[in-house]
Amino acid sequence: MSQEQPSVLRLIWQTNYLRNLMLLCILAFVAIPVLERFWVYPQFVQSVLTDIEQEAQRLGGHLAHPLVESPLGIRKDRLPQNFLKTIDQFTKEFNLEKVKVFNSDGLIVYSTDAKDIGRINNKPYFTQQVAQGVPFTKLVRRQQASMEGSFQTKDVVETYVPIVKSGHFFGAFELYYNVSDRLLNLEQVVRRTSYAMLALIATLALLLFIVLLKAMGQMGQTAEKISKLGEREALLSRIVTHVQDALVVIDQQGQIVYWNRAAKRIFGYEETEVLGQPVHRLLAPLRFREQAERGFQQFQKSGQATMVVGRTVEIQGMCKGGKELPVEISANQFDYHGQSWVVATVRDISLRKEVEHHLKLSSSIMQYAKDGILVTDTNACIEMANPAMTELTGYSTEELLGQPTSLLNSGRHDHAFFARMWQTLLKSGSWSGELWNRHKEGEILPHWLSISDIKDQSGKRTHFVAIFTDIGQRKAAQANLEQLAFYDALTAIPNRILFKERLNQGIREAGRRDGILAVLFLDLDLFKQVNDSYGHDIGDRLLQEVAKRLQSLLRSEDTVARLGGDEFAIVLRQLAEAPDDVALVAQKIIDFLSMPFPIGPESCQIGASVGISFYPKHGTDSESLVKKADQAMYAAKNSGRNRYRFALVDKPPTP
Repeated sequence: MSQEQPSVLRLIWQTNYLRNLMLLCILAFVAIPVLERFWVYPQFVQSVLTDIEQEAQRLGGHLAHPLVESPLGIRKDRLPQNFLKTIDQFTKEFNLEKVKVFNSDGLIVYSTDAKDIGRINNKPYFTQQVAQGVPFTKLVRRQQASMEGSFQTKDVVETYVPIVKSGHFFGAFELYYNVSDRLLNLEQVVRRTSYAMLALIATLALLLFIVLLKAMGQMGQTAEKISKLGEREALLSRIVTHVQDALVVIDQQGQIVYWNRAAKRIFGYEETEVLGQPVHRLLAPLRFREQAERGFQQFQKSGQATMVVGRTVEIQGMCKGGKELPVEISANQFDYHGQSWVVATVRDISLRKEVEHHLKLSSSIMQYAKDGILVTDTNACIEMANPAMTELTGYSTEELLGQPTSLLNSGRHDHAFFARMWQTLLKSGSWSGELWNRHKEGEILPHWLSISDIKDQSGKRTHFVAIFTDIGQRKAAQANLEQLAFYDALTAIPNRILFKERLNQGIREAGRRDGILAVLFLDLDLFKQVNDSYGHDIGDRLLQEVAKRLQSLLRSEDTVARLGGDEFAIVLRQLAEAPDDVALVAQKIIDFLSMPFPIGPESCQIGASVGISFYPKHGTDSESLVKKADQAMYAAKNSGRNRYRFALVDKPPTP
């Protein structure tokens, strides 16, 4: 043994390729641990930090929405409702150790650790980087006391996520991730990989040494081994050539012989769990398993797989645990050593299917929505319109596309209205309100309009979507309700409720201007005789004619109302002088109502007794003025009818 070793070492050293191979192995044994320690592991750590920073930015984006809505910025006493609940939920879901919220001055306004609240972060990385809208992430190694009194090392990633909207810095989140276990696992994986590579290199070196040594005396056997090695490399080359996403190689028995990392990620199985297993029993859902099994039985007999080979198909796959997912499979078949093999690349298309579903749903909403929907670019030019919109406006889709929304302007809204609308829309991202639009035929119609902006992933506004609701029937119903509530059903003039409202309005106006207001209370004379002689139909028509005559005598700012029966009341506003002007009006009313009323075949003769009160002479409120005018009317009726009387001023009490 001692005599053979020098001869072997001498042989290795004297043979150039053996000597170079030995030196290469020694270099590899030194270089791999160094690379693992100073390059590979730091690269993986940086990848972890990058992933955490991206995750933190997504979380920060979700949490920031309610905070940037307040014009006062982020304040401890003005955190939105459910904000703390949302933070608590995210802390549990994403296994965060701590969450801090800073305002724009670096003051901590909220922290899951209450001791942090009120502190200020004035470190350069906060003021020079985070406050400029750039995230900042660092890995901190800390010593933490355990319950047994010993100290444990904990790796924590602290990520600062700026809260920025429209270029304005509102504050920042600081999210703490405990990555001790992750880094420990990463270090172990890298180390195991390094050990595996060293072992592989050592094994390959040993095998090559043996092969090369034997090759020196067995040249014939060497050629055969090299040929087999070339064939194996050709097989591996074909497999690698067909790889795109997840890679699965199946033999003619339908069993899995190769399973890469992407396949593990998509389906959840480790390589050791799938090798040698029938692919149709492992990856096909139960409802398709019988069909898949028939296909592989045909493949075993004929060596021809016709179901998916040579084309790209979308099918349902099954993950570990039974969950189904949509996948896209591209498969190719090749022959090797007299057997047929299938190499398939598998792509998870769950996200694509979800996007297609949402697009189809959005298209259905546009197609079948009862409200009109417009999608415009940022310059308010129409890019999309649904059928309901064409029905509301009278324009076809072709006539609307490419046109500005001003095509529908009715002219009832001035420039200031649209300026306010756009100011609100650009500031808050939405606007809603009542708008009058012009139909293609010229008719002006009321719509309730709701506008919202659409932004891309970077937050840039790209489109606006506008929803038009026809409120014509609602407006008509509202007008009918107002008519019933405030106007007399018989004469269509204001009723008692609207009379009182306008009287109060006139009193407030007269009080501001130190003006005069008059209330006239009218009661028709001889009206009962008309009803008794000619019937209630003639009486109702007479009341309608009385209302018309009274309206013809008054100004637009005055109000005449029917209080009930044959009682009417008048409010005269903005009077220059009194009582002479009012007396002239009262006498004109009496004279006009004394003239005959030709109603159908009949001619009715009535009169009117009028009582007059003044603001503020006879009262400063509506009840007092109406009461005084009513009393004066009865005085006029008692003094002979068909005349007017002024209200009396109350005498002060005797001391």
